[in-house]
Amino acid sequence: MKNFISYICLFVAIIAAASVKVHAVKAQPGLITVTQPDGTQLSVRLIGDEHFHYFLTEDGYPLINDNDVYYYASSTPDGKLLRSPMKALPASMRSQEAKKFLQKVDAAKTVEAMPRRYGLFPGSSFPAKGEQKALVILVEFADCEFFTPDANQYFTSLLNAEGCDLDGASGSARDYFVQNSSGIFLPDFDVYGPVILSQPVKYYGGNDRWGNDEAPHKMIIEACQLLDSEVDFSLYDRDGDGTIDNVFVFYAGRGEATSGGANTVWPHSARITEWEPMTEYLFDGVMLDSYACTNEQVGNHTCGIGTFCHEFSHVLGLPDLYATSYSTAFTPGDWSLLDSGSYNNGEKTPAGYSIFERYALGWIDPKVITGAEQEITLRNVAENDGGIIATARENEFFLLENRQQTGWDTYIPGHGMLVWHVDYRESVWANNTVNNSQRHQYVDLEEADNIRSAFTRTGDAFPGTAGVTEFTADTTPALRPWSGDDMHLALTGITETDDGLINFTVTRSSDNNSASISTVESEEVNISVYARTISIRASEPIDITVLNTSGISIYSVKSVSATVTVPGSGLYIVTLNGSPRKILVK
Repeated sequence: MKNFISYICLFVAIIAAASVKVHAVKAQPGLITVTQPDGTQLSVRLIGDEHFHYFLTEDGYPLINDNDVYYYASSTPDGKLLRSPMKALPASMRSQEAKKFLQKVDAAKTVEAMPRRYGLFPGSSFPAKGEQKALVILVEFADCEFFTPDANQYFTSLLNAEGCDLDGASGSARDYFVQNSSGIFLPDFDVYGPVILSQPVKYYGGNDRWGNDEAPHKMIIEACQLLDSEVDFSLYDRDGDGTIDNVFVFYAGRGEATSGGANTVWPHSARITEWEPMTEYLFDGVMLDSYACTNEQVGNHTCGIGTFCHEFSHVLGLPDLYATSYSTAFTPGDWSLLDSGSYNNGEKTPAGYSIFERYALGWIDPKVITGAEQEITLRNVAENDGGIIATARENEFFLLENRQQTGWDTYIPGHGMLVWHVDYRESVWANNTVNNSQRHQYVDLEEADNIRSAFTRTGDAFPGTAGVTEFTADTTPALRPWSGDDMHLALTGITETDDGLINFTVTRSSDNNSASISTVESEEVNISVYARTISIRASEPIDITVLNTSGISIYSVKSVSATVTVPGSGLYIVTLNGSPRKILVK
């Protein structure tokens, strides 16, 4: 137990100090309307984030934005991106030529051919406990001023006012962090400006050949220079390391993530030193480095706090939980602020922090669940309650929480117990690729119904709409670490009461799917089953064959180990040096 508590503390420290890739808010989901230079309106989907993004037509064809004109895109057999000469039109207006062209487009390969670039994101130097002051600057451009009347007063209230209900908000940003930390983190957001920058929006937000903003950091530097005589920047070095903990900028107008256009700035977090590594910008004896920014306006109204809370979470050191590579990986979605949950209720009621975020920041002390038979009750995670299950590997564990559709979680997809499988790997966090791989997500929400679909989110929770009442080594998903080993632990009888409590029983489970057998040479061989994967390990090379019940071989190798994913549940025959054994895959 002592060692387990030690690595809990280590995990929190690692999150606080990790150097990770640039973080950005995910593009707003759903269709947006863009206008071609000839006035034609086109419904498109914006996919991606500040580092890599692209447009798809409503029916899924990739587009290239070239000087604010949208063209159909394709790719060559060797993976090079091509821009067609045809401007994109709504499906009902397409010519026969365009239809024939699009029939030959491989959308997935074309997206893969699109150039991308990743920058670096700072680890957190912003203290996540106690009363803390945060610097916020309002910025206007030479060609774009604030849409919001009395912007300073508005954003001061939106960020700080207790119970703020501006434009239907469910509270202020301070409310969000105070409530989600159970009073542990008490930020005050000092709002300055607006200041007027010397250049138009395009100077800071115009895209390079990768589709990334070319000079958003100059917006931050210039804003600080304009306020140098008014702001004592040393007040915002709370940890005394000689560097401003963070500068957060709200910039006038729209942002690229919410259909503001290619020449606007995409909300993101980064370091000045990654843009200009040889230059130091000092203000009142402290250095400017870490920053974050987001836009003022979404559509024809002022933004909510969702994107601000998402980006400020990166300031605190938390990673993105969506697939930053925009692979097919199925990620937590609207369950998580660090995925698309920042957009819940039009950003007015962003998803509350899950147990993962609370735990990573040291805001929760979850109950340690062991194999001892016991009855467990989980209250709403908003009451700072949850559980943790250790594995044999130091930085891999399961987090259990009770999510209810109240408060900040009013607009999450469902309710019940969520299970998060966390596997901390420094290189993965450093590259901001936490959930890029569908085969191995490092903050993996275990879908209780085992269905990875945006249409079945309500089945992600236990028992949820699918009525899943067990989480064991033999269920799918399974209570097993990534190694596939049986933890001999079972959660059964999972229920949700009418008043929103989660109850379940913890028991020691038998090892039904694992056995040790002997080869001809009497050496130990271990066979284990995890979901639909059979793992075989031996002390020396042996002949391994896996057959179905029809006697057809589906795998054969001579090796000390083998990992075989079978096509479905049922009975399989594993032969080891010719000696057969029946294996049941549930």
